[in-house]
Amino acid sequence: MHKKIGVRKIAYTALCTALIIVGGFVRFPIGAVPITLQTLFVLLAGSVCGSLVGALSSFIYIALGLIGLPIFSAGGGIMYVLYPTFGYLISFVVAGFISGLAKKSLPKKIGANIGAVLVIHLIGVIYFYLMSNLYLKGLDTMHSSVMGNPIYEGTEISLWQAFLTGSLVFLPLDVLSAIISAIIGYKVEKIINKG
Repeated sequence: MHKKIGVRKIAYTALCTALIIVGGFVRFPIGAVPITLQTLFVLLAGSVCGSLVGALSSFIYIALGLIGLPIFSAGGGIMYVLYPTFGYLISFVVAGFISGLAKKSLPKKIGANIGAVLVIHLIGVIYFYLMSNLYLKGLDTMHSSVMGNPIYEGTEISLWQAFLTGSLVFLPLDVLSAIISAIIGYKVEKIINKG
C-alpha cells in the first residue's frame, strides 16, 4: 500500500511539473513579467495533489530550468537567477505548498490560494526590486514600462515601481486563478473521497 501511494505521488508530481512547464509557454506579454498559465498550474498542483506535490513540482521545474533546459520565459541556465523575474519562480515552491494546506472546505481552499498568490507577488516584487537595483543598475539591457511610461532605463527603480511593473497588472488574473484552482481542487477532492 505504501509503495502504491509513493508511486502515485511521483506520477502526480511529474504531471504537475509538465503542466507548469506548458503553462510557461502560454504567454501574454504585458510589461516586465509576461502573463502565463503557470500560476494557475502551480496552484492546481497544491489544491488537487496536496502541499508536497505542489511544492515539489515547482521545485523540479526550477531545477530543470537552472540546469539549462529552456523552459523559463527567456530560456534557462544557472544565470537565470540574475533575472529580476526569477523571484516569481522561487515563490512558486512556497505557493504550491501553501495552496495544498487547506482541505475539505472551498472557502479555506480559496483563502489558501489567495494567500499563495500574495506570497508569489511579495517574493516576486522584492526580488525584482533587489535585482533591478543591485545587479542591473547602470545597465541599459532592461527596459520595462507601465502603461507606456518607461520606468527603468539603467537607473534605480523604487519599490512602488517594482510593484506596478511586476505585480499590480497581474494580481486580478492571479486571484482569478486562485479561485478557479480552489474550485477544481475542491471538486476533485470530493470525487476522491467518494471513491
